[in-house]
Amino acid sequence: ARCGISGRDLMLRYVAVPPVPPRRLRMLVDFEVRENMAGGGTDISSDHRPLSLPTGLDQGLVVLAAVAKNAYLEEALSRARGCGVRTTACSPSAVALYRAFVASKEFRQGETTFMLDVGRENVEMAIQRDGDLLFARSASGSGGERVTQGIDGVFGIGRDRAETYKRDRARLDLQPPGDTGKGQLLVYGALREAGDSIVGAVGSGLRFARVQTKIKDLQFDRLILSGGGARLSGLREFLANRLEKLGRQRVVRTKW
Repeated sequence: ARCGISGRDLMLRYVAVPPVPPRRLRMLVDFEVRENMAGGGTDISSDHRPLSLPTGLDQGLVVLAAVAKNAYLEEALSRARGCGVRTTACSPSAVALYRAFVASKEFRQGETTFMLDVGRENVEMAIQRDGDLLFARSASGSGGERVTQGIDGVFGIGRDRAETYKRDRARLDLQPPGDTGKGQLLVYGALREAGDSIVGAVGSGLRFARVQTKIKDLQFDRLILSGGGARLSGLREFLANRLEKLGRQRVVRTKW
């Protein structure tokens, strides 16, 4: 098992390097991480993987580098061991999302897929093509907790009751409800804001991916939606409607 890590304590960066042997690649990426990303700090751990991008060897490599402070990693591993999971390794949750997808029955050859996992606080994003990872990113503040806080802000019922309301009664609609009270309109506004933040994360992620991968025409054929936050009623339809207007295609919710 590996412990998934995400959020503001994990940095995912894209490093462009010339074509070099693996040992030299490690040295270049380590220098880039420690000197330019972490301010020269030494109490960090990092790893990297070259991305399979259609840039050509003469144009160099694009490498995905992950870096986190050792204190954060030790805390994550300690929590995992406290749950009875024997592990000594961590993996960025966005990369784990990609690995889970390509090992699932949802994977299809010849397809470019945008994977979107909506968690409690973070949104994990990854893009794959023919089993190759093109892009991975984590976004904080767009998860399901934002919906819970919005409902609590409207009714003032406390987090636990707001969470129950979200699971049992809340629905993200495309249009404001009809003849309802002010409270329901405010809930609609809170849910719409949360939905728009997820759409914004997809759009900004795709734009960022185009810059980092140098694939200017990068598009996706299908968006796979997963995670506890994806259980919000109406979210799939909302994303399908909004992404269709942005020129995207299908949105599929899966339980894997």
